[in-house]
Amino acid sequence: SIAHRKYQIKVSISHLSQENMSIAAYYTKLKALWDELSSYDVLPECSCGALKLIAAKQQEEVIQFLMGLNDSYNALRGQILLLDPLPSVAKIFSLVLQEEKQREARVQSNLIEHVGLTAYGGEARNIKSFNLKRSQQYYCTHCQIAGHSRERCFKLNGYPPNFKGGKQRAGSANAADGNKVHSNVSVSVVPPNPSKDQAPALTMDEYNKLF
Repeated sequence: SIAHRKYQIKVSISHLSQENMSIAAYYTKLKALWDELSSYDVLPECSCGALKLIAAKQQEEVIQFLMGLNDSYNALRGQILLLDPLPSVAKIFSLVLQEEKQREARVQSNLIEHVGLTAYGGEARNIKSFNLKRSQQYYCTHCQIAGHSRERCFKLNGYPPNFKGGKQRAGSANAADGNKVHSNVSVSVVPPNPSKDQAPALTMDEYNKLF
């Protein structure tokens, strides 16, 4: 019977909630039940009474739609219920659908940012690891340290002209080499010649003859 079907529809409406459905899917399913329920209602001939019935029915649909939303929409639901008069259910559906799209956009933006930071961190770690492995491939037997080979050792082969501090180090090395040369040179001191005006020394025989 019509009464039994209306009862079933109202039970379905009362138990219907959004759960895992999108806003559009939830609204579409709920509206289908409303449309079927409306097909069984007979409007009175009086236009005044009909308008009141339509307004009451629309308000009931708004309440039912808001009741079925997930708890994540509590704030938006509270703002809508403060409006007087309440907007149509189609207008409320549009507002909630817009909120859903904005949330999805924020989630997508945060996901892209997180993936970008993760990729940058992985790239930085890979570069650091590559440089470390590269430096460990060379070992200088002259300096006894890793990072360069004996063939590329500046201390052993000399500093390039454009190397900062190379001239200073080269100068220090030359000064050290100069000190080694001076330390190996022997200096001989020649005593001064006797003055031409100085009298020659007397022998013992000549001294005895004087006295």
